[in-house]
Parts: sequence; C-alpha cells; structure tokens
Amino acid sequence: GLGSKLPVEGPVVLVDLSGLKNIYVDPVMGYAIIQAGVTQGELSDYLLSQQLPLKFPVTGSATTTSIVGNVLDRGVAAFFHRRPRLLGIEAVLGDGQVVRTGHWHYHQTAQSPIFYAPGLGPDLTPLFCQSNLGLVTAMAIQLLPRDRGTLFFTETTEQHLPTVIHQLRQLQQQQMIGEGILITNKNDPRTTEQGDYAYHGQWSIVAALTGIDPVRARLQERVQAVLRQHCQAITFVESDSTHPLDHPYQGVLRDMYNGIPSNYSLETMAQLHGIAIERAHEVDTNPQFPGMAVALMAVPFEGERALAIIQRVRTISQVHECQCFYNLATLDHRTFEGFFRVYFDREAPAAVARAQAWNQ
Repeated sequence: GLGSKLPVEGPVVLVDLSGLKNIYVDPVMGYAIIQAGVTQGELSDYLLSQQLPLKFPVTGSATTTSIVGNVLDRGVAAFFHRRPRLLGIEAVLGDGQVVRTGHWHYHQTAQSPIFYAPGLGPDLTPLFCQSNLGLVTAMAIQLLPRDRGTLFFTETTEQHLPTVIHQLRQLQQQQMIGEGILITNKNDPRTTEQGDYAYHGQWSIVAALTGIDPVRARLQERVQAVLRQHCQAITFVESDSTHPLDHPYQGVLRDMYNGIPSNYSLETMAQLHGIAIERAHEVDTNPQFPGMAVALMAVPFEGERALAIIQRVRTISQVHECQCFYNLATLDHRTFEGFFRVYFDREAPAAVARAQAWNQ
C-alpha cells in the first residue's frame, strides 16, 4: 500500500499476480468480478468500451494501480468509498485451498450471481483485508451508475478550517453532499499554483452533489448558504461538462468522479525534481523520481482535533527539516484519512535519513 511493487524489506519471495486480467460484469445487478492483476485504468477502459453506464470509484494514484491490492488495504477513493462495495473475495490459502467468501461461497463458478455480500454466519471477507491470511486472486465489487453529478470547489484558511470541517460534517450527515470529501493544502504538488510549495495556511476543498437535476440545484443553494461565510468563492462544475477549468487538478477530479483515473499525481511528484515520466512504474526504475515517506493515520472528522494533528505534523516536519504536504479524505462519517507525506531525493543519504526520521 502507498508504494511501488518493490518489497519493503528482504529476503522475500515476491508473487506477481499482474497477469491475472479477467473481468466479468453483471450489468443487471451492477457488480464486477475482477482478478488481482486488473488495474483501475483497465476496468475503466473496459466499462467504457462496453458502453456500460457503470463506474467504480478511482483513487488519485495512477492508472496502473491494482484495484484488488488497494481495496484489500482499505484504500480511499475520491467522491465514493470503496470499502463498502467489496462483495466477496477469492483467495488461495497456505495449504492450497481456494476460498470464496460471502454468498459467493455457495456457487460453483466464479461468475455465479453475487447478491448478499455477508453470506451466512460470520462474514469472512474482512479477514483478508490488511492481513496475510491468503493470496487474494479475485474480488467481487459493487459498481456505481455513471450518473450526472455536480462537483464543488472552494478554499478556506487555516483559521476557518475547524469551522468549515464542522459544516462539512453536518452537510454530509444531512445527506446534502456525497460520501467523499477531499481537503488539500494549497502547497500540495497537485493543487499548487506557479510551483509555490510553501505552506501558507490556504486549503482547497472538493466534494460532490448527487441526485437528479432539480435536487442538485437545491443542494447547491444549501451548500452556498452554509459555506460562503468561511470559504472563498465556491465553483460548481457539472460532471459531464467539457469547459476549461481554473486549475488542471479540477479537470482530473471531474474525470475521477466519472470513474476515469489519471497519472496526474505521479506527474506532479516528478515535477518536484524537474523531471517527466512516461510510465507509472518508473517510480521503481528511475532513481531521479522522488522518494515518498507517508504518515497515514485515522483523523477524527472534527475540526479542532483535525487542526491539532495538522499542526503537530507541521512541528515535527520543521524539527526534521522536511517539507510536508497535507491531505484529508473522508473514510466515513466519523473519520478522515490523514495523508501526510514528504518527498526526498533517493540518491541523497542525508535526505533519506531525514525522511525516515520524520516518518518514525
């Protein structure tokens, strides 16, 4: 999780499942069965090529990200959560037995109907998340309709961030805004303007409104009324709009809402070191590509506590002379994923040591 396909430490045996590429979609029940090697780019391309009005939530990492690997690590997608949409897994246990969890267990073929995810008795699917209890070779996932939605973008300052987080939580609890909320500091490589990576206390916020057109129009009015006192101008963008936007990342997020992934995060990381990449897996093979140390933590969806954690991370970053980048993404109605990270020169031992000390 949050890295390349290189092992963290050795000696190890690396089992490469990237050749397992089968995709099966039940368009009526709206789910897919994908093997472990299917990337989020490949699933998106498959659904589009088959002209299916379906999508699966995508992460901001890369087109070549493994869906199975990310979901097993409870990865966070933009706008719509992935974890609740895991219907069952197929795993090979250490003794060679093949297990299918949930209702899938009662069917003889991998393409039998999947409709009641927990199955009977204890739900075994979570045992294979963030564990080493088996080699997961396939996964059943619930797809989403490719409906029209409205994204909104706004900005606020550190001073107002606790209040805005409180307002966002209330809007989400009232089902005014969608599952996924992204709060990113403006020094982030993805959101920065004119290459300014310094922390100025300026934060960008993006979320989505769903429902039929008249419903979304009323939701826009409500969001404006709630947020305008503590936020700067709020921009609303339709998910099917083709108009140019104020910042490249807004276009990337519009695509992500539609289930279309991008390599934008890796490309902007590469720009930190003044290089360009052609393939996502250059993170493994190109020593000039920056290293990334990540402190990934569960952060309360509560303004003052979230800000206290951000300030603590900033203090630690100053102590270790690291430039930190900050991101909060909702995991559920109570929790953010705090995605705090520093980038470093992999060929500079002192920079590597500082990043490791920061991470610790």
